[in-house]
Amino acid sequence: MRNISREEMVRHIGEEKYRELNEANPGCRHYFPKIIRETDIETRNRLIYMEIRAGMTYQEAAEMFDLSPSTIYQIVAESRPNG
Repeated sequence: MRNISREEMVRHIGEEKYRELNEANPGCRHYFPKIIRETDIETRNRLIYMEIRAGMTYQEAAEMFDLSPSTIYQIVAESRPNG
């Protein structure tokens, strides 16, 4: 399990949602489980593709989703139209 910075959280969910989350759960750690269901894998792959298209590096995506960079490359290649 890895920790993500405040900046990463804000980038993914926005400043307003970040504040709401922390106001609702002051002082708590937030846990986001790994995706394990097939439909969740499809959602994860769409998110990966969108993050890469938005400018995230393959290494950053690999760290964020706890995958290897080569797996990220494969997901992006398969997610491209006509891919």
